[in-house]
Amino acid sequence: KQWYQRRVVITAGIICKCILVTGLAFLPLPYIKLGMNCLLPMMVYNKTTMAYKHYKDKSLGQMAGATLYMQYFQFSGRIFTVLMTGSTAFLPPMLLNWIYQSVFVAQYLWYKKDGTKEEEEKKKE
Repeated sequence: KQWYQRRVVITAGIICKCILVTGLAFLPLPYIKLGMNCLLPMMVYNKTTMAYKHYKDKSLGQMAGATLYMQYFQFSGRIFTVLMTGSTAFLPPMLLNWIYQSVFVAQYLWYKKDGTKEEEEKKKE
């Protein structure tokens, strides 16, 4: 019985999400832009605290370099496409994401370099 109830809840959640997404698809573009720009402060807070945590820990934890690079190039491609089409409405969130991703890639390269030095010193001993 518990399994059945859990399945019903998951199905109801999926249906509600589909209805919400379908409703958002019919919103006028200015409302979608406003919604995205309202989320900017939350994104800035989350990414800044993440970058600070990485700085404090001197490590990116379990983040993989390949994932960081793919996201960086994805954001770069999106910005390039937006600039080429001339539709700059969604540019501010994209630029912020690109800047933060650049910070994460720089942190990854910096901490990887430090980790390599430590490994070399351990091998010498």
